[in-house]
Amino acid sequence: MEKAVRIQNVMYIVMSFAPRPTVSRMMQTCRALNKEGVKYILHDDVNLHLNVPEEITSFFLFIIADPHPRLRSVRGLSLTPHHFMRRSEKIQDGVPERLKNLFVLLAALGEKFVRLELCEADEILQLHPDLPDAVASLTRLQDLKMIGAGSVSCKMLRNLRSSLCSALITMLDSEDDPSLTPEDKILTVSLQNSQSTLQALQMAQGETIPDGPCYPKVIVLDLAETWTFTTHHFTHAFPNLREFFIRDSFVEALDVDVDQDDLTTVREENLSLQRLHESWKALDLYSGGLGILYALGLTCPIAEVRLDDTDGDGFDGDVLQAVLGDARPVSLTISLSDGFDLAEPEVVSALRERCAAELGKLELHLKFKPQEAAFDLQLELRALLDAICSLIDSSVVTAFELELSLECSSFMKDCKICEPSSIIFNGIDETAYTDLLFAKGKNLKTVHLTLCHKHYGSNRKREVKRVQN
Repeated sequence: MEKAVRIQNVMYIVMSFAPRPTVSRMMQTCRALNKEGVKYILHDDVNLHLNVPEEITSFFLFIIADPHPRLRSVRGLSLTPHHFMRRSEKIQDGVPERLKNLFVLLAALGEKFVRLELCEADEILQLHPDLPDAVASLTRLQDLKMIGAGSVSCKMLRNLRSSLCSALITMLDSEDDPSLTPEDKILTVSLQNSQSTLQALQMAQGETIPDGPCYPKVIVLDLAETWTFTTHHFTHAFPNLREFFIRDSFVEALDVDVDQDDLTTVREENLSLQRLHESWKALDLYSGGLGILYALGLTCPIAEVRLDDTDGDGFDGDVLQAVLGDARPVSLTISLSDGFDLAEPEVVSALRERCAAELGKLELHLKFKPQEAAFDLQLELRALLDAICSLIDSSVVTAFELELSLECSSFMKDCKICEPSSIIFNGIDETAYTDLLFAKGKNLKTVHLTLCHKHYGSNRKREVKRVQN
């Protein structure tokens, strides 16, 4: 008897590490494994492509075999209407009805059902007239992801009975869904049933208002494809925010290219509003474009700042000076698509001032594009390395990371520009440069130097990591 129990326990351990198909086969061997295997099959989210009949049939046959305990064990679902390799295949008749019934049953029996992801959300919710209400009837969801949310999704969100802890909502634009109203895009209104529980929010193409619902527990905000930045809207809606991410976004001004004067105008407006209303006292992290942070006009301390040039506003030294003077970070990461922008005198001056103050950690991720005049590229790179070394000289920086990356976008294996340009790193002795950095930086404890050449699917890398005791 004891031997049989030990063997059974071993099989349970095997199940815990085995992929789903293996667990499924093991469940067919005996009653004990059939019962125990359910929790391993359903521990991770179930991914279903609605136009793949074998996936749909397999899942529903599995549930029907022992519906009550298996529905109680479902933790999460990820639904996609079309498999990317089989987009031409249509969703079979009967699938929408099954899907609607599944959510009705999960609302009643799904004690552990806390995660739901809908890719092309509006397309899925329109498969059956009662499907939006069936999803909205769920009461235990904690994590909701909706990609491609339109007017139907927004209505479902407003009716959702669950109190979410995290939400990721990517909105359609008005061209994709003409039924979208301006109110639909204000996600802080659509999600207000989760006001007291929401902790993290990611949204793309969402909009904000100055006097909408307040989410006191949200500490992480991630914005994408956002064009207007009124700081007061964010500080009102998320008064206790700690981490602020902004991606694929630009500051709009009168539908024309934004220059520094436009950024300064937006910044002054935001500064004025922050003087009238309460703003954040401090942030743990900002990650996004330099121009956007400048336009936001945040004057609170930000412990960690990650800056890039993806907002289309370049990397201006005066803007950097203002931003770093306000944020006073102890950790700074800069990622540039044109690494030589870092060598501009105003940029070097702003960074040197911060490195001499309270900056403990500095990371530089600098990209370069191949040029025909490889020799000129080498000269520029030497000047850049000298400028970087001057930042460390007599600084308080204790941890420094530098990544130099030559990236060629050509799909030609024998690119006439890329191959000659690859010699620019040949003149760099990474060990000697690391020694120089430690000699200049009296407080420096760790250095990580990486040289990369990415071309035609290859990634040649040289690196040095060193810790100074």
